[in-house]
Amino acid sequence: MTIRACGYPPAPVIAALFVWFVLPQGPSDFDPLDRPVPATAPSAAIELRDGEGAVARLVPYDPPLEFAHGGAVLVLPGGGYGHLARHEGEDYARWLNALGFHAYVLEYRLGNAGHPHPAPVRDAAMALAWIRADERFPIDPERVGVIGSSAGGHLAATIAAFDPASAEFEGLPHAHARPDFAVLCYPVISMRDPLGHAGSRRNLLGASPGPELVTRLSIETQVDAKFPPCFVWHGADDAVVPARNAYALADALAQNGVAHELHVYERAAHGIGLGLRDPVGHSTRELHDWAQACAEWLVARFGSPREAGAKPVKRTARLLPPHSTNRGLVEIAVRVPATTKRC
Repeated sequence: MTIRACGYPPAPVIAALFVWFVLPQGPSDFDPLDRPVPATAPSAAIELRDGEGAVARLVPYDPPLEFAHGGAVLVLPGGGYGHLARHEGEDYARWLNALGFHAYVLEYRLGNAGHPHPAPVRDAAMALAWIRADERFPIDPERVGVIGSSAGGHLAATIAAFDPASAEFEGLPHAHARPDFAVLCYPVISMRDPLGHAGSRRNLLGASPGPELVTRLSIETQVDAKFPPCFVWHGADDAVVPARNAYALADALAQNGVAHELHVYERAAHGIGLGLRDPVGHSTRELHDWAQACAEWLVARFGSPREAGAKPVKRTARLLPPHSTNRGLVEIAVRVPATTKRC
């Protein structure tokens, strides 16, 4: 794996991301975090090379250091292994920054561009190795997770399920480990009919994949006890990827004793991301309920950006989605539980 930094053009319409901590009434001790915190711009993209020529790009998004807690998340956008959905990349990264995580959006290689399996999962493995070795910040190598949506959820589940010694990773010069946790959003899990998403399967595995390959990439068949703790959510009304994918994975996790949390919402259309846009692309002012539930799940494991034992806070991140046709600021309310625990 050859790594080279390259220039990353800033999104032209990002106005600002601010995080407010609103403390309840109490002692009047000055708190340096009780003020607006400006967002940092995306750092220069990192090129990850798998042999000669083939390149994936890793784009870091870093929270203000005064409330970064050392956790990091690899972000894998969806797109059916045929394109990358921007709102499932940059939006997620900035939301994770508001929770104190360093976030890294991976522009992985795509099957319809001549890079079928195992190219995407090799890119994810290289990205995890790079994140854990990132010397720019004191990142805890045992608190590095992954989040993915739709086909990106399949890729996230794949890197969580596959043993690092698997044949898919042969020849990678830098060893990687599985992620320490996984967040899967309306994920493609199975490649088998009737659950499989035909477009994702075709782009990743080709027009006529053999049954062994289909089974290998049906992640409900690959779960073992080493699969990391997992937060899974889906929409019962998902007309693109059936919610039965999430149920199949949850069943496999339960059978293997893997800690997990499953949320299935009556109304959550496929591809909604954080829920910051309505069906025609205009900005809304609220996150979908899954984001709040996931934030609480993450805080229960890693704590809030504040020191353990701090008072409850209500954090509101204001984000201008760069792809949105609505240029108004969007308020994201994230309520951090008062009691936290770390694992």
